[in-house]
Amino acid sequence: VNGDNGYRVYTSKDLVNWDRGPVVFQPGQRHIWAPDVWRDPDSGRFYLYYTANRTIGVADAPGPLGPFTIRKKLFDSAIDAHLFRDDDGRLYLYVVQVPGFRITVQPMSSPTEPVGEPQLILQPESEWETRNGRVTEGPWVIKHDGRYYLIYSGSGASTPDYAVGYATSDSPLGPFTRAENNPIIQRSEGLFGPGHGCAIRDGDGQWWHVYHQKRTAKVEWDRFICLDPLRFDEQGLLHGQATRGTEQQAPAALPRIVESSTISATNGSWLSAAERKLALAGGPAALWQLAKTKQSIHRFSTLITAGQVRDHLGTDEGIDAAIDWCKKTAVTKVYIETFRSDYLA
Repeated sequence: VNGDNGYRVYTSKDLVNWDRGPVVFQPGQRHIWAPDVWRDPDSGRFYLYYTANRTIGVADAPGPLGPFTIRKKLFDSAIDAHLFRDDDGRLYLYVVQVPGFRITVQPMSSPTEPVGEPQLILQPESEWETRNGRVTEGPWVIKHDGRYYLIYSGSGASTPDYAVGYATSDSPLGPFTRAENNPIIQRSEGLFGPGHGCAIRDGDGQWWHVYHQKRTAKVEWDRFICLDPLRFDEQGLLHGQATRGTEQQAPAALPRIVESSTISATNGSWLSAAERKLALAGGPAALWQLAKTKQSIHRFSTLITAGQVRDHLGTDEGIDAAIDWCKKTAVTKVYIETFRSDYLA
């Protein structure tokens, strides 16, 4: 968030080194925060769920750098929207209703259309959620071994007691049960107010937590972005850590298509439909491991632009769709090339 001036994008190839990019969306209101950007694997469009003056709306764009255009207002008296897509393709929008900081879930028939009524799933009750203000906010949902994990923050965001916990359920609609090991990150010696983040996976399938910390113990809004690992134990408990100034191994790079300056064919081969299905079930790392074993992976003719390829890459489903789309689009002009060894190391 670029103050009240809109949402600015930073880009990175490794989640460690970042480049400052443009302001991609200005909702035209004050008190802007908590953006959530989601890519629709069916259309390839990017949806930005934004909070402005305690209202939630949705904007969309053809790419992550925008510009984003407002589609509609979704909720009044609400903050911190997060869209979750389940394995069956169903969509759920998690938001925080204020006052009261009540986390609710809204089923969606599309990225922009709510269906039915929102359901309350969590509100401030636990000691760590009410230690310094009565707050439960910043919802983010991930799925692990068939269970839904709602990661959220508690206590006041401007205070050093801001912290992160989670709750689990057998359904994205709840009911959710608070974890026994909450909070999973909280203040410690020289570390203040860690909270409100998202969870992502790297090229090896390792989960990472992107969140913010406060610089000091003062009640104020001087914060910075952090990146630390998340992990599941054998019992399915989620564990986090909050560090400051500690060196650690960087996230594993996601495999990516590299642009080619020549049109050529080598002795590679397409992955079969069965191989793709098996690999995709295991996530990106499994797909690239299979490609490494076969010593080949799909590549695209330079008759298809890099931008068109990127439009179809962003989720596991997108990889599969890009292969089929490329075959149909390029007809006999699709070329296969051995994947560069440095991306498979």
